[in-house]
Amino acid sequence: MASKKEKLEKMQEVQTLVSENMETPVRVNKVQVIGAKRTKAWLLAKHSETVLRAQTLGEALYLTREAAADLKQLGIFRRVEAALDANAPTDKGERIELNIALEVDEKRLLSGQTGIKVGSSNGAIDMKLDFNNLLGLADKLELKSQRFYGGRTVLDAAYSLPVGGDVYYPLTLSTFQVHQAQTASSHDQLIRGVAVDYQTYSVLGQHNVRYEWAWRNVANVADRAAFSVRNQAGHSVKSALVHTLLMEFGGDSNSKSSSSSNGSEGSTDGSSSSSRQAPAGTATSRLLQQTNCSVKVENEVAGLGPLGGSAQFVKNAVQVAVNTPVASSIVHLGLQGGLLVPFEWSPSVQEGVPAGAVRAVPAVSNICDRFWLGGAHDVRGFNHNGLGPLERSDALGGDAYWAAGLSVFLPFPHAGLRTRFQDALRVHAFTNAGSLCALDTASSTPVRDTLSRLSRYSVSAGIGLCFRAPQWQAELNFCVPVRALPTDRVQRGLQFGIGFTFL
Repeated sequence: MASKKEKLEKMQEVQTLVSENMETPVRVNKVQVIGAKRTKAWLLAKHSETVLRAQTLGEALYLTREAAADLKQLGIFRRVEAALDANAPTDKGERIELNIALEVDEKRLLSGQTGIKVGSSNGAIDMKLDFNNLLGLADKLELKSQRFYGGRTVLDAAYSLPVGGDVYYPLTLSTFQVHQAQTASSHDQLIRGVAVDYQTYSVLGQHNVRYEWAWRNVANVADRAAFSVRNQAGHSVKSALVHTLLMEFGGDSNSKSSSSSNGSEGSTDGSSSSSRQAPAGTATSRLLQQTNCSVKVENEVAGLGPLGGSAQFVKNAVQVAVNTPVASSIVHLGLQGGLLVPFEWSPSVQEGVPAGAVRAVPAVSNICDRFWLGGAHDVRGFNHNGLGPLERSDALGGDAYWAAGLSVFLPFPHAGLRTRFQDALRVHAFTNAGSLCALDTASSTPVRDTLSRLSRYSVSAGIGLCFRAPQWQAELNFCVPVRALPTDRVQRGLQFGIGFTFL
C-alpha cells in the first residue's frame, strides 16, 4: 500500500506532466453529466457543452472547471466533480482525444430549515421548506414563515425559475401575507398579495422589475389613536409597478449576485417589500470590506391608468453608500432620500375639460405607503419610527425624507479579542442626521413648503461596538441626541440594533 509520501510524489508528478503539456492539441469527443436524475438534459448541456470548444489541454482544463462551477451555481447539486479520460494518438501529430465526465449529486427534492435569521432591520424566528429542482429546471418552490422581533409576521410562498436556465435572470412568482404591529402608530397592518419579479442586468447594474397586487387592512386601531390614524382605518388595494436599480462600484462589484429574497421582508414604508433583493452594498455589513460605493434607486407607480387599485401614488427612493479604508479604520458615508406623491385620478367634465379626460387632484397618502425614520438602523439616538409628523402620541410617517450618516469603524483596542474575532469586532463612532415630513398637496407652493419642512432636521452622535458577521451586523451604541424637534421621540443612552441594513 502506497505511503502518504509516495502519494504526494505521484500527485506532484502528475501536476508537472500536466503543466508541461498545457499547449498540447486535444479534441474533446464527449462531455457527460453523470448522476443527474431529475434535471432536464438541455439544462445540463447548456452548462457543460462549452467544453467541446477546447483546442488544447489547458483550454480543456479551464473550460471543465468553468462548467463544473456553472453547474454548482445552479444551486441544485450538493457536489460536482470532474474527470478526464485521455486516449493517446495512434499517429504522431494527431490530437489527444478526451472524454470528460462531470459527476454530480443532486440535492434532495424536499429540504427544510428552522432557526434564527437576521432580517434587514431585526432578528426573526425562521421556518422554511424548499422543494428543490421541482420540474428539473433548476427551479424552486419556497414556503416560509418568519416572526420578527417587534411584532412582524411574514408568510410567503415563492416559485422561482431561472429564465433560459440562467441563474442570473430569475423569474419569481410569489404570494405573501404580512402582519405588522405598528405600536408607534396605535394600529396593525395586515397585507396580503401576489407579485411577479424579474431580475436582469445592464451596463448600469442590476435591475429588478416587479408587479405587485396587495390588499391592505389598517385594523385594530386603539381607542386612544390619533384622528389621522383613525381616518386611515379600513381596506385599500395597491396595484403597482416597481423598478429597482442597484449599481455597485469598486470591491467585488463586478460579480453578479443572483440571490433574491423571496420573503416580503419589508421596505422603507414598512409594508410588503417592493424589491425582493437585499440591498447589497447599501449600508450593509459589506461596509467593513474594501473600498466600494453603491447606489440603489427605486421607482414605484401605483394606481395609474390600467393598474387600477385604490392606492394611487408615485414613489421614489435613493440610497447611496461609500466605504473606504483609512489606515486601519473604515470610514462609511450613507445618504438616503425619498419622495411619495399621492394623487387621485377622476373623470372630469368641468368647463374647458373634454368629457372622459382625467385630472389629478390633491390627495392624502395612505399610511401603509409612507416612509418612516428613526431608530437603531438609520437616525440613531431616536425611538423606532421616532422622527417626523406626530399627532397626540402616534407617529404618522411621512411623504418626503432625507437622512445622512457618517461612521468610523476603529480596530478594537484589545489585541487578544481583535485576533479572536478576526477583526469582526470594532469600535464604532457615528453622527446621524435626518428629517421626515408630510406633503401638503393642496398648497399653492408645495415644493417650497416641503423644502422648508425638510430643512428642520434632527441630529445625533455616539460611540459603541459593532460586530460584523458575513450576513448580518450588530451594534451596541451609546447615543446622544444633539438636536431634536418637538415632535421627535429621543432615546438617549444605550441602543441596540441587529440586521443587514444600517445608515
